Amino acid sequence: MEYIFLFLVTLGVYSISIISTAESGICISKGVIYCCQDFKNISGECRACIGTFGQNCSNPCMYGYYGHGCRKRCNCSQKQFCDREKGCLFANDTYLSIDQGKEPDTKATLQSITLATCGVLIFIVSGIVFYLHRKL
Repeated sequence: MEYIFLFLVTLGVYSISIISTAESGICISKGVIYCCQDFKNISGECRACIGTFGQNCSNPCMYGYYGHGCRKRCNCSQKQFCDREKGCLFANDTYLSIDQGKEPDTKATLQSITLATCGVLIFIVSGIVFYLHRKL
């Protein structure tokens, strides 16, 4: 019984320390909240790096790649060029195909992370209380 309790406590602490949401760009590690890789803090919100990648969007996409974190690859015709933010474009800036999607709602995701963290903490505290109560 004691080993199961220790395992659950360890699992709960580990879960809290590495909570990461790639979709929202909000990462939590050891109780510190920060913007994940390929996101940048702009006015208190984690915004996706479009046309750049890395911590704080510090590196531009290499030619042939575009979009959030440079994760998409251009497949342009000879009459097009690869724009690092938008993908394949004609010389007159007419879009061929762009799959940008909407930026994630970081506030809603932060609320979800907070609720999940509170749930894990309640679970851990309940386990400790239960363990101590049984031991007495």
